[in-house]
Amino acid sequence: MTQRPPQVWAGIDVGKGHHWITVVDADGDPLWNRKVVNSESDILTALGEVMDASGQVTWALDLVDGPAALLLGPLPTMANPRYVTGSTFAAFKVSFSGQGKSDLKDSYIIAEFARCLRRQTVPVPAPSRITKELTLILAHLNGFSAERTRTINRLRALLTSIFLELERSFEFARSDGPLILLSGYISSPSGGWVRAGSRPGSPSAA
Repeated sequence: MTQRPPQVWAGIDVGKGHHWITVVDADGDPLWNRKVVNSESDILTALGEVMDASGQVTWALDLVDGPAALLLGPLPTMANPRYVTGSTFAAFKVSFSGQGKSDLKDSYIIAEFARCLRRQTVPVPAPSRITKELTLILAHLNGFSAERTRTINRLRALLTSIFLELERSFEFARSDGPLILLSGYISSPSGGWVRAGSRPGSPSAA
């Protein structure tokens, strides 16, 4: 940006590894665009450059969870970001369909939508500290739950190939007993069951 316009609109196409940010002026002309790596330092640098280039910046993005987590840390405190979504935004994108699809183009469309149809956007509130902590806790719990489901599925597949009736009799979802039993015993070369950590033929062998 060579001049400091009084007001600009910045569209952010959120991505997992990187974001694209495009800034337009009051006439919809692109003034600045950049690929920004999804890291705290790069995001802060890009946000600072845009904020310093104009007296008023309206931010808009197309995603408010997942890959947008690092953005949503500093952005609400520096500005009042807007969220673009829904059928109105989808219809707005149709007018740009002849230009091909790219992250750069999408960030420009988001900026233009915020400039032309700001009332159709939704303000993004700054997440509280409690919300952030609960989000982290839930993410860990979901990870543990997914891992438990994968473990049970592997055990069921193994038991089905060895002892179908035993697999049918175990209720993994209602009791931890089967999981404790199977994790404590392994099959021996002779076909019997041996307690984990013991030798076949020892008193602890089953």
